[in-house]
Amino acid sequence: MTIAYLLLDKLKLYSSSTIPALLFYILTCKQSHDTSNAILSAIVLLNFVVPITHNGAHGDKIDHSVVATMASYLGFGMIRYMVDRHQGKPTVPFYRVLDTWNQRPDQPQSSEEKTTSSNQQPLDTSTMQSNTFKWLMLGIFRVLLSMPVMAFLDGFLRVCNEPPLDPPYTSLMFSGQSIPIPTLYYHAIASIALVMHLVLVPTVWLVIHSLKLSYLALFSPKTMSSYHDEVAEFVQRPPLFDRLWLASSVHDMWSRRWHQIFRSAFRDIAYLPIRRLFPKKPMLGRALGVMSVFILSGLMHDYILLCMVGYQQYISVPGSMGMQTTFFLLQGLGTVISNHHAIPKMPRILARLLTFLFLLYTAPFFIEPYIRIRLNRIARVPGYPQTLDPYLGPVCPYGSRLDV
Repeated sequence: MTIAYLLLDKLKLYSSSTIPALLFYILTCKQSHDTSNAILSAIVLLNFVVPITHNGAHGDKIDHSVVATMASYLGFGMIRYMVDRHQGKPTVPFYRVLDTWNQRPDQPQSSEEKTTSSNQQPLDTSTMQSNTFKWLMLGIFRVLLSMPVMAFLDGFLRVCNEPPLDPPYTSLMFSGQSIPIPTLYYHAIASIALVMHLVLVPTVWLVIHSLKLSYLALFSPKTMSSYHDEVAEFVQRPPLFDRLWLASSVHDMWSRRWHQIFRSAFRDIAYLPIRRLFPKKPMLGRALGVMSVFILSGLMHDYILLCMVGYQQYISVPGSMGMQTTFFLLQGLGTVISNHHAIPKMPRILARLLTFLFLLYTAPFFIEPYIRIRLNRIARVPGYPQTLDPYLGPVCPYGSRLDV
């Protein structure tokens, strides 16, 4: 295939998948209430259906994962827009659903803080230029620091043979069979690699926007103020992950230490509506609200996998369909139990050990479907070195593919 043909093939996928979002934007951009929720709901449904109709064709698995993820982001934004409009709340454009990801929750300000904030003088150009240089150096440092880490993690996935996939992990787990330690080890490394890919997202964002800000600082310093404030707000957000290895419970892991990208959307779409159904039983309402969030998250991840492989392979290949939802159901149960103190209080080190073991034994439900489609074999960050690949054989639990 020629490069032109491949680009045209990808264009079919991306362009067709943006049509529903474009329609929704046209009908809501003027914040009017003329368009009925029935029409908007049909567009939301179309937004999720279009990526599925490609059945894994037009583009590679990464392209389909990007399209499905964006369909999920925008779909949640559309639903939230419709809910806010129905409840008479101020509406935010649906495509800004991620504007608040990992933002610090609003804290009440004292009258003194409000006065100080209102009297704060705008930064001068030299200060903004200094901040720009500092942020750019921080982003570059993080990239350089991540290179050897990703060289090992992605190299491990590219080089090492996969664990046996027959029988599927669900059969091993729920039949009470012994789980081989090498299998758990492989999935643990794969899980860490996945987390590290997510960790790189804000780093890449920081580098790209710092470069743009540097350009403005050099050639158009008078126009950089608003863009500087946007980057400054981003830099002040909490990290995407908060020391996952210190999680003392499953609830602590998912409510505080895992990324909160979808927190506001899941809260408004799933948690709060379910919780309101049980006004006289608040504990039950909270538990079911939490479970609804994890079910929604599982369905979203299964949807992404469905779009990546196509509905025929998703349905026919054992160990694929429903695995993501099963994983998140287990995490939801663990979160509810550990949050409501259903288990006795224990020393922190023991709590961390039990949390680690729970995650270790449930992680394969999430990872195995991606191994089945061999996504691990193309694991890489563009531009990152692959120099460690020939030397990773000794750490491969099932041997290296390079030895064959």
